[in-house]
Amino acid sequence: FPFATDTLLFFGVTVFKITYTSSDKSKVKVDKNGKITAKKKGNVTVKVKVTLNDGTTKTVKVKVKVK
Repeated sequence: FPFATDTLLFFGVTVFKITYTSSDKSKVKVDKNGKITAKKKGNVTVKVKVTLNDGTTKTVKVKVKVK
């Protein structure tokens, strides 16, 4: 998921901000650039929130299974 927010276009609109969060930081860590680091076994949801310059937000949830 790493993106340079000043060059990414989302349906023709420049992205203002992208944030990444993990549903369980003890299992999976996600840094500010979207790099996912597994810490221990389990299922986790990583949420990616995109905020566009016009204030619109879009959220994508990705399920991650650490073996």
